[in-house]
Amino acid sequence: MSQLASRVTLLIPFLGVISFFLLASPGAPALAGAALEPTRFDDPAPDGCQPADCSLREAVIAANNSPGSDTITLAAGTYSLTIPGAEESAGATGDLNVHSALVIAGQGTDATVIDGGGNDRVMLVGVVGNLNLLGVTVRGGNTAYNGGGILNIGTLAVRDSVFQSNTADLGGAISSGSDSGRLVVDRTTIRDNSAGRGGGGVFLENPGSEATITNSTISGNTGTDGTGGVHIQSGTEVTLKNVTISGNSSPTPSAMAVTSDAVVTLTNVTIADNVSTSQFKVAIANYADIIIRNTIIQDAELGCAGDGTFQSLGHNIDDDGSCLVSSGPGDMPSTDAMLGPLADNGGPTQNHALLDGSPAINAGDDDACPFTDQRGYGRVGVCDIGAYEFGGAPVVIKQGNVNCDDEVTAVDALFILRAVAQIPPPAECLDLAGDVNCDGAKTAVDALGVLRFVAGLPVNQNEPCANVGTPV
Repeated sequence: MSQLASRVTLLIPFLGVISFFLLASPGAPALAGAALEPTRFDDPAPDGCQPADCSLREAVIAANNSPGSDTITLAAGTYSLTIPGAEESAGATGDLNVHSALVIAGQGTDATVIDGGGNDRVMLVGVVGNLNLLGVTVRGGNTAYNGGGILNIGTLAVRDSVFQSNTADLGGAISSGSDSGRLVVDRTTIRDNSAGRGGGGVFLENPGSEATITNSTISGNTGTDGTGGVHIQSGTEVTLKNVTISGNSSPTPSAMAVTSDAVVTLTNVTIADNVSTSQFKVAIANYADIIIRNTIIQDAELGCAGDGTFQSLGHNIDDDGSCLVSSGPGDMPSTDAMLGPLADNGGPTQNHALLDGSPAINAGDDDACPFTDQRGYGRVGVCDIGAYEFGGAPVVIKQGNVNCDDEVTAVDALFILRAVAQIPPPAECLDLAGDVNCDGAKTAVDALGVLRFVAGLPVNQNEPCANVGTPV
């Protein structure tokens, strides 16, 4: 029997399981879509996307009219949106409207820019839209409503991107929320955006909606009358992991407000140097439920206020004790975490380094810490509290290697399936390497991709996705 045939035979039990999950999974493969490459950076009146004459707006409209999941690959340069006409849903004027499954992939935040020109928000993801945005800078959005950069009422995944200089009434950079809204933000910087009533950086709302922000920085955002950094309300379930919230400002809570039955979980988050510009000097206002572990809250003002529930799962540092009134194991209330300034300390996003002698070093809960810190650097000894690991070094994770053993095998596919079935998988690298096809979700399709790789078969992936078995 050949080596390939032997591997396929070994995979038969898993393929039966995969077949079941593919039938049940909302992420099952769609019809093959179009691959579109805009050829111009200006914004003419749309009249169709032709191979040698296609703007970004025309490419998005073509994708909306195409079956299956489409991919738009952007060259280096600035794509300017200049057609006036806000709050129009077809995308012919104002913002770009996404009403289908779409990947927009740039060449990196320093190279590819989508500029709203101050005419409208930059993008809208509709109820049936599913946008995966990679490697771009989104700037210059401006709306009197929600979401200066992007308003998401469907499914949105943002990776390796920057949102900068966008303005809205709610959610300067991103506003997300609908009955089934989904948002994933990873390795992304949200900086220097502004909002009138709240969420200078991010605004999240609506019961049934979910948001996950990982390995990212929310900094320098402002709220005119509401929260500077992140505003979360209306029953939204939000997870922040390996996130830095720094240098945001507003008259009311500078870093975060949580209201209206929202549930927020903070794991290895660093909140520091946020500034309230009124007498209500508080970094976090909580009128719902915040769960914190391995987290640093350190501001030159009152840390936390409000009549909501602060549930400590332990190993947190709070410089004035206001957030850790009911302390958990390993908590350090009224303690200086000894942080350096917000800076480029390696990795794709800025963060606060722990200074030598910081009480956060080797003081975290190893069972709760992500496998790497915000920068993608590995843990040293017992993990540290906050988003930064003192003495850590870059870790190379292979696409599809979700159990961190440096090999991509059928076991990784099984762990992905366990995650789809909501059975907690013992796979520390799931969040880093489990989205094999880079569509913004970890589904049975990703498990199938791993199995195809193990069997030596081609794997369908979105651009610019790392090939299975290569560094993420």
